[in-house]
Amino acid sequence: MMKHRANSMSTAASTSALNPEDVWFVDFGASNHMTSHKEWFHELREPERPGYVETGDNTTHPIRHIGNVPFGKEGKQTYINNVLHVPTITKNLVSIGQIVEQGMQVRFDQGGCFIEKEGRIITRGRREGRMFILDSHEMTSAMFAKSTTGLATSISTNSKRCNRKESSSASRHSKRRRLKAYAKCANSASNTDTRSRKSGT
Repeated sequence: MMKHRANSMSTAASTSALNPEDVWFVDFGASNHMTSHKEWFHELREPERPGYVETGDNTTHPIRHIGNVPFGKEGKQTYINNVLHVPTITKNLVSIGQIVEQGMQVRFDQGGCFIEKEGRIITRGRREGRMFILDSHEMTSAMFAKSTTGLATSISTNSKRCNRKESSSASRHSKRRRLKAYAKCANSASNTDTRSRKSGT
């Protein structure tokens, strides 16, 4: 059975006005990334064997799924991998250890923290007292941007097809109008020539 640890500091009650269920806490003590939000995952799978998370108050919480969660702003998206889906925990934790294992770096300063990959800032968090927090909207917006890329491509492709059809249709109508105008002009010229011959006789 797999056992994971959540830092007692992160599971303690926060004095901030923010809702702990809507943000990610950057955690030095957590052995794994974990969240209760199933809808935040890009993909999910069931664990190979049963497992649980033990929090600072010595309670245990079963792990239901493992998967990947997208985060970062548009154009700078990546994933945090092997995130534990634990429905009964009350805080979402980003494990520093796992971030480093995934080839990313974390920088801290007085204003907040920065998660980087290959010298590029993927996302940044703010400081709340002695805690560092990532807004969940950056995670969900990254997921939305990812899911709508295919839709946008499809819309663009369909739009081009429609434009080609409209252009082709317009071309056919234009050709018909030109033929009608030519026929009308020819008929008018023919009638004029006929009247001229009659007047000359």
